[in-house]
Order: sequence, then structure tokens, then C-alpha cells
Amino acid sequence: MTSIHNLGEIIPRDFSPQAIWLTEIAADDSVRHITVGEFHADADALARGLLARGLKRGESVGILAGNSAEYLLAYFGIMRAGLVAVPINYKVPQATVEHILADAEVKMVLVDEAWQHLAGDLPQVRMDLPEQWRNLLDAGPFTPLPMAEEEYATILYTSGSTGLPKGVPLTHGGYVWAAELMRDSLPPMTDKRVLVAAPLYHMNGLILSALSGMTGGNVVLMRQFSAIRYLETAAAHRCHVLTSVPTMIAMAVREPETIERLDLSCVEKLI
Repeated sequence: MTSIHNLGEIIPRDFSPQAIWLTEIAADDSVRHITVGEFHADADALARGLLARGLKRGESVGILAGNSAEYLLAYFGIMRAGLVAVPINYKVPQATVEHILADAEVKMVLVDEAWQHLAGDLPQVRMDLPEQWRNLLDAGPFTPLPMAEEEYATILYTSGSTGLPKGVPLTHGGYVWAAELMRDSLPPMTDKRVLVAAPLYHMNGLILSALSGMTGGNVVLMRQFSAIRYLETAAAHRCHVLTSVPTMIAMAVREPETIERLDLSCVEKLI
């Protein structure tokens, strides 16, 4: 039986607060580092801020945004508050987004400007507008709600390739069990730099970010993917583990000239 009773708490609090939790790579290749201490402080502050806005245990909060440190902070902070995180694919038609929002009974949406219009009339907070984001955070100590194993932690939606996307509810107990199983069966990620480039509304990016964080690895998160930049980022930041969805990996291996000119000797595993 696991001792973790809330998926939002899967990244241990006893790691060094000065250790790097996440390295964010922007589209212009500028770099931002987030420490473990900063992660926990902001995830707690987000949980406090959401509850202060009247959201109740078990209610859903949508995330309609591109890859960023704030996205992952939101994802874990929502669950710490006992709420349900609903990552939403911004590439689907507006009618499909509306279906997801209604199907998951989303009460609030954390959103980037580019996709703000898709959230309709629901209460929104801009994640890419620093003033709105900081106003949502309520700094201070927070004890994550202990969740029953069968309570929902997050709802992920299928691509909808054979109809409307279908919601897949993942429970706190089931998701923690799966993450711990993967941690114990995959190559160790402690002190490894793990390159994440898949969109965070996809399970690949979310689960590898969680696994890296829970084992003391450093997530290297690309805000925007291109095959050549993916390879260049892996080399420049000396990433040990590369991960992405198969289509993106296939695009990268079709760049033999780029692979040839880069020093990718740091890479140990491709997941």
C-alpha cells in the first residue's frame, strides 16, 4: 500500500529545496530554472488560491495552455487542493473543447491567451499573464488533502479520432500505483536530465514529468517542439533521457545531418 494519498504530492518534500526541479526552454532558447523549493511553494500557493475562490473538493479545473512551468505547477497544485485536473487539447475544434468542458463539469479554466476564446464564459485565469497568475497564488503553508484511493485525480481525454473524445478518469490510488510501478521498472532517473517535449495535455509529457520529479531528476521542458530543436536541446543541456510520443521521435530521427553534427553521447535512454 502506498503512503502517498494525493497525486499532487508525488514529488517528495524532503528533496533539497535548492535542487533544480525543472529547466524550461522557451521558443527563443532562453532558459528558466525552477527549484524544488519554488515548486512546492507555488504548488501549495495555487492550491490555497483555488480553494479561496470557492472551489469544492472533487470539482474540475481545466488547463488549456501550452507547455510551461506554470502548467505543471497548476497540474500538481489542482490535485493538492483535492480538485480534479483536466488537461485539454487546444488543437481540437472549439465544439470539441466545449464538449470536454461540459463532460468533465469544469468549473474554472487556467488558460493561455491564444486559446482563451475556447473556454467560453467559464471563469478563467491567464497562466501566461504574470499579474493574473500571481494574483491567483495565495502564499503560505498548505497540507494537501488526503484523498481516497478511488477519488479522481485527473481526467485525460482521448484524441477523438473515432468520435468525440472520451474522458478517462484516473484515480489518486491508481495513478500513484502506476507511477511507483514505472519508477521501479524504468531506468533510474535520479540526478538525470529528462527531456520532455510532448504537449502536457498528453499522458507522455505528464507521466514522465511526474516520474522525473518523484525520483530526483531534472525535467528539461521544451515549450515548443521542432525536430531539430529537440535534438539541439538534448545536446546543449546534456540530457540523459529522451522521451516523446512516437511521431515526434520519428521526426527527430529523420534529421541525420543534425544528429551527425551534435554530441549526443550524453543520451542513455530513449522512452
